[in-house]
Amino acid sequence: MKTNKTYLAFLLFFLVFSAGVPLLAAEGGGSVGKVGIVRLSKVFDEYEQTKSSESALEDISNAKQSERERMVIEIRNMRDELLLLNQQGRAEKQKEIEEKMKSLALFERQAKEELQKKREESLRLIFEQIEGVVTEYARQNGFQMILSDRAVLYGEDYLDVTEDVIRVLNSRPTATAKR
Repeated sequence: MKTNKTYLAFLLFFLVFSAGVPLLAAEGGGSVGKVGIVRLSKVFDEYEQTKSSESALEDISNAKQSERERMVIEIRNMRDELLLLNQQGRAEKQKEIEEKMKSLALFERQAKEELQKKREESLRLIFEQIEGVVTEYARQNGFQMILSDRAVLYGEDYLDVTEDVIRVLNSRPTATAKR
């Protein structure tokens, strides 16, 4: 259920997350202590909260699609009835059909907007949780900084703390993403 917007959200998070790196190095007089690298895309994908959030969004999407299909069937049935009516009955039925079509269009637009808002809120909450765990992990393990792999051109494998971060994230009880 990944979209280009999800990847744009990743990119924005990476840029924000790594923006302070030059400042940290400058404040420390040019010396940097313990440094780690985290593959945020892997953390995001393997975080159980991401999976449950995606599942919840899929459920909402399926429910909206079912409602839309019900509305379409109702409009089709009304069109079939239209053929059996006299001239005056047809005009009235045609007005009803047009109103139903407007309602369908409004429903589709609102459903799309609602799903997008829920997706964005879910992503925001997940990124906040990931950022919180990375920060806590860094403090508890004596890191001066942990960088996103997107901000690093080269790093030794021993610097990668991704699996540790995933383990910590998935071991914690988390609030269910908003539906």
